[in-house]
Amino acid sequence: MPKFNVDFSDVSEGFSLPPEGDYVCKVKGITLEKGQKGNYLKWTLVIGTGPSKGSQVFHNTTLVPAGLFSLRNTIVACGVEVPKSTMQINTDSYIGKILGITLSHREYEKDGQKKKSAQVAEVYPVVKTDRGYVRADQKVKEDLDVPAAPSSDEDPPFDLDDSEEIDI
Repeated sequence: MPKFNVDFSDVSEGFSLPPEGDYVCKVKGITLEKGQKGNYLKWTLVIGTGPSKGSQVFHNTTLVPAGLFSLRNTIVACGVEVPKSTMQINTDSYIGKILGITLSHREYEKDGQKKKSAQVAEVYPVVKTDRGYVRADQKVKEDLDVPAAPSSDEDPPFDLDDSEEIDI
């Protein structure tokens, strides 16, 4: 039987669910899956900033016509224009794209136990500014010198450290 060393110094004790909130993510992978109601794309997103950096989040977009709005919104959040016509989808072209998400938690029951999972509640485009990543619609407000909503004592939704790149 083989013997070898493994360094567990920086290994967590189990899966940790990222807190609910807004995140800047990079698209790591997209697979075509078969579901009960039709095919869908399973997006693997990796959180790129803040304490949850490196955590993976999954986002499903159905290919059923009634739910294509979710796929459209995700593609737009990746910075791609979507025409009001037929469009060829090449999932490889979205790998590495950066987008913003709002993450919520969903409770469910499995094998008699209550569990929580992460759910992407919203996707949106982000842009990098001198303050770090911000929602694209916030950047427009800044450019127009429109006063932002009153500030609160809460932390900003993204890590505003300009030196931090999404290098995952």
